[in-house]
Amino acid sequence: MAKVPSYSRMEVLFFLRTSRANKQKATIYARCTLDGERGPEKSLNIRLNKSEWNATKQEVASKDTSANKITNLKLKEVRTSFEAAFFQLYQTGQEITAQKLVGMVFGQPETEAPGQSLSAIYERFLNDQRNISLVGPGSYSVYKRHFNNLQKALDGVPLNGMNHEGFLKMVANLRQKGLSNNYIAANVSFFRRLVEYGHLHQMIQRPPVGYNTIRRKNEYDITHLEQDEVRRLIAFDFSASPELAKERDSFVFCCFTGLHHSDYAERTFEIHDTTAGKWLKGYRKKSNEGRKNKPYEMPLHPVAAQIVERYGGLEKLPATSNKQRNINLKLLAAHLGFGLNLTTKIARKTFTNYCLNTLGMSLEATAAVLGHTSLNSVKYYAKVNNERIAREMIF
Repeated sequence: MAKVPSYSRMEVLFFLRTSRANKQKATIYARCTLDGERGPEKSLNIRLNKSEWNATKQEVASKDTSANKITNLKLKEVRTSFEAAFFQLYQTGQEITAQKLVGMVFGQPETEAPGQSLSAIYERFLNDQRNISLVGPGSYSVYKRHFNNLQKALDGVPLNGMNHEGFLKMVANLRQKGLSNNYIAANVSFFRRLVEYGHLHQMIQRPPVGYNTIRRKNEYDITHLEQDEVRRLIAFDFSASPELAKERDSFVFCCFTGLHHSDYAERTFEIHDTTAGKWLKGYRKKSNEGRKNKPYEMPLHPVAAQIVERYGGLEKLPATSNKQRNINLKLLAAHLGFGLNLTTKIARKTFTNYCLNTLGMSLEATAAVLGHTSLNSVKYYAKVNNERIAREMIF
């Protein structure tokens, strides 16, 4: 005899979800709940004006048009399909879950293919972040890089109900890409954030386990150029290669202003004449919600001032993509015999080291000129060296 399932209460709810682009229009979604367990929410691909929706009656309020009548018939059809699916499982004595009912009604498998669940969670998470504008635009590119890394690293590992072995396989795949331990930890942290979000919104049945075992090491890449190397770079004759000469000037300008590539490329700064001389003032592109809440200002270094004058103003400073700049910087490093992988990030680290150890600026002042709101962020760019300690620690 077939075992009779113990589930007794099923609810089907229709609700609206709007997009950031158009708050007046909305899409109808369906959600099935079985004894408090929610299944995945599914779009019915029906758009309407929010004012036409009656949430209490679960239907389009205005029935005057044939389109609205068809919409209401579609809603009844979906509700009936859920009831039929429930009855079918009940009659055959099968286990009934909200996720299984959704799969039967919408013609999708109970468990999504590996990686698809993470993709769906990521898209909804991203949409929510944009709607409430909690982070600056720079964070979205970080999210995208983490998601792409995780999507490739899953590589056949099922997301729903991931066990510890599955988690270790994902981490192993990240390590095979040659990523540092701290960068892997950042990816895993984002993974945890996504799966907890997905679990909260009933997009997966339970969060994967074992994802909290990667710890960051207190090791930071503070690779930078020493001041004698910067001077060699300035003095090198690139007249035979105008493209590299422009890149050298861009890089050196950032070595004495600490500008991140995105801030340099988008000119999020200005030069002001003050009683104390020329000052560079701007704000980080990473400012939250475009509020310009990460400002920085500093006296314009003479070397940076000479570069601006040579090009005839800030707006005429050379600028290319970050990818092209990094290609050019590798050629610069080869010409000068620098034994390091020169990138745009190294200019900001060179500036930080210059402030902390050459000029002897305080941690607070260094953070301020970098546009950091936290002193803790400085450790990712430089640390106090022994030479500075020796200068200050006099017995």
